[in-house]
Amino acid sequence: MALSVDARVNGRTLTDSALVLLGEVAPLPAGWIDDFEGYAGDDATLSEAYSHINANTTALSAGHKASGSYGLAYSYDFSSAGYTGIGKSVDADWTAFSSLVLWLQGDGSANGATLQIVSGGAYFEYAIPLSDTNGREIRAPFSEFKPAPWDTGHAGEVLDAAHLAKVATFNMYLGHGSGAPAKGVVYVDNIRAE
Repeated sequence: MALSVDARVNGRTLTDSALVLLGEVAPLPAGWIDDFEGYAGDDATLSEAYSHINANTTALSAGHKASGSYGLAYSYDFSSAGYTGIGKSVDADWTAFSSLVLWLQGDGSANGATLQIVSGGAYFEYAIPLSDTNGREIRAPFSEFKPAPWDTGHAGEVLDAAHLAKVATFNMYLGHGSGAPAKGVVYVDNIRAE
């Protein structure tokens, strides 16, 4: 609901308004990270739900989505850094699932995305290209996730049942490819473990 407040101060009328969300958002099914429907169409609420690393903007997209009313428009800018990322706390047991699944519409660039699952202090990653401009479902089997190259303390570990039992965070990084544009937008929807 929209709330508007008018106040008279020293003979002047001051006005402000805000979107007020009443009640609780219905919880997502087990394994789901986000379907982008629980933000009441409000980009600020969406942005607050994610951590942001380097230059990026998140907004709801009614025109680019897999289902429902909204997907995510994830805008990047590599002008000051070679990568950017968003992340969301998960704190869940994913031992009943075998893959991370999401809908993705790339921007046709040579830039890339990295899906990252954090568990037990280890960072597991799966790379996907952004070259496909057709929106499609991406399935990333947990067996194909590898420790991040910089995470030398967990080199050789696998994203096994012990790690899946305590998934802490999901991150999605976008990285600047050689000769690729520094700015663009990709679209994401229905992020979940299946």
